[in-house]
Amino acid sequence: MTQAVTDLYVSAGLPDYYVNVFFFPIQQSLRYVAGKEASRVIWIEIIHVARNWDGVDLEGPSKFKEAVNRVTEPYVRDDIHFEYVVIEGPAALWQINGIDPPESFGPEQQYVATQNKKLLDDLHQRLLSH
Repeated sequence: MTQAVTDLYVSAGLPDYYVNVFFFPIQQSLRYVAGKEASRVIWIEIIHVARNWDGVDLEGPSKFKEAVNRVTEPYVRDDIHFEYVVIEGPAALWQINGIDPPESFGPEQQYVATQNKKLLDDLHQRLLSH
């Protein structure tokens, strides 16, 4: 699933190192749906910072949900409660290893955005080589 999620974002033009996937198992006695203990639950929280919904484009959210459903379909069965939510955050409050990603800059700051993109790409390559 992690590669499929990464591929989804890369196909939208984002670098692969923007994609983080974490799995947190939660013991059954701590999982509830509708106030009742739930044994078979998948809950996904997707945090978008690099791209946000503009509130106008009505097709974008539908297409994104269709893409998420395609990625998750192999893991979800009828006997599983499956739910996800997309939470959006402002790019201006985002950093990767102390570097502001290009999306955090406005149009008048594109030189800095380009420089920071190069720094992030170089950092990613260094981390991959370790």
